[in-house]
Amino acid sequence: MTENFYGGRDSSTGAVSGPFKIVMGQNAVFVVEETAQFESGTTGDADYGIYGISPNGYAVFQAKEIVRDPYLESIHSHGAVTYGGNLYVSAETHFAQGDDGSGKLFIYEKDGFSIADNIYAAGFKSGKPSITIPETPCNPGFVGGSPLYRVIAEDLSASYAGDFDFNDVVFDIVKTEGNRTTLKLICAGGTLPLRVMGIEVHGLFGETTPNASGTYQMYNTGAGPTVDPVEFEINGVYSTPEQIKDILIQVYKNGTWMELRATAGEAACKILVDDTFVPVPERKNIANEHKRFTNYVQGQFVDDFWWK
Repeated sequence: MTENFYGGRDSSTGAVSGPFKIVMGQNAVFVVEETAQFESGTTGDADYGIYGISPNGYAVFQAKEIVRDPYLESIHSHGAVTYGGNLYVSAETHFAQGDDGSGKLFIYEKDGFSIADNIYAAGFKSGKPSITIPETPCNPGFVGGSPLYRVIAEDLSASYAGDFDFNDVVFDIVKTEGNRTTLKLICAGGTLPLRVMGIEVHGLFGETTPNASGTYQMYNTGAGPTVDPVEFEINGVYSTPEQIKDILIQVYKNGTWMELRATAGEAACKILVDDTFVPVPERKNIANEHKRFTNYVQGQFVDDFWWK
C-alpha cells in the first residue's frame, strides 16, 4: 500500500523514475490510496507494466485514480501501460484508451487481460470485480462485488458559504426481504432534525434528544463524532432506482417537515450514487471533492436516473 505511485516520471518533481514492472501472484493486492500515474513506455521484450501471473486466481491493482503524466501527455507521448494475465484493475477513474497518432497505444493487453473485462472504473466496467481477498498483516485486502446504491442528501439551507456537501444524510440500500428493506446509515451531517421514512437519523446514532436550540451534532463528517454505521429497517421494497427515489426524506425546518426531493429541472436535494462514493467532509463543495459528481448528476451511474 502506498499513497501515490509514479511509474515512468514523477510529475511532482519532474524526475524520470524509469519504466516499471509489477508481478503479482494469486490474491496479491497493490493499493494506491490516491493517484497512480503511468508512463512506462511501449510493450515489448521488457514487458513493462502490471501482471497477474497465477494460472487460476486473480491479483488486484487498486487506486483512487489512474492517470497519465500531464507533461508527457501534453507532448503526445504514448503513455503506455501494459496489463497482463489474471489481473483486475479497480479505480474510481482511469484514463481512456487511445494512441499517440502513430499507432502506439495508451493501454496494452497481454496474456489474456482484457480492457473490456478486467478494468473496473468510470467509463469501463461498473462496480468492482466480484472477488474478495482477506486482509492479512502483509496484504491490504480487497472487497469486491457490485456496489450498493447510496443516497446522499442536502437540505439546501446552508448558512456557510460553500456548504454544498450532500452529507446531511447518507445511507446505503443493503437488501430487501419480504416487504422490508434494510438501510445502512453512514452520515448524519445536518444539525436540523431529519428523518428517513419517519425515522429520525440522529437517534440511530444515539442522540435521541436535540439540544436546547433544537439541533443535533453532526456525525461522520469530520465536524462532530465519528461512529460506526448503523443498519435499520423500513417498510416496503426499495431495490431499483425508481423505488429508491420514493424513500421519503424530510428535514424539520421553520416548524414543518419538508421533503427533500429530486425533481427534473430543479436543484436536487438528494442524489443516487453508489457506495464507492466517499461522503464529503462538512462544508466542502461536493463538485470540488469528487470528480465523478458531474457523472452522477448527468445520469452516468445508472440508466434510469433520478435527476438529469
